[in-house]
Amino acid sequence: MARIAVDINHASSHLIRIYHRGFSRGIFISASEYTQPAINVCVEALQRTIVTLCTVEEIVRLLEEERDLSDFLKEKFAWRRLKKTRTRSSCSLRKATQLEAWTNLPNE
Repeated sequence: MARIAVDINHASSHLIRIYHRGFSRGIFISASEYTQPAINVCVEALQRTIVTLCTVEEIVRLLEEERDLSDFLKEKFAWRRLKKTRTRSSCSLRKATQLEAWTNLPNE
């Protein structure tokens, strides 16, 4: 069975739940890929909260390499906090630079 990519509707629905929880952060773990519009809406959400995208493949790789899940998530959220700060301080960030945060995360 083919996996359906996470689209903007799925991402937006998740973001709404996060927004209604005050100072919450969010992680979206999917067995499929994310569409570009879904990534874009999550990048834009960095102006209000911290969210991160993750795939099941990343989690499986993490477990296979016997790495610590807690450290992995802390790295993901630390990277998002950095991007959130940059997004707030420079409204002229190009989309390509913002999207780089979603695709080029540190592996260690």
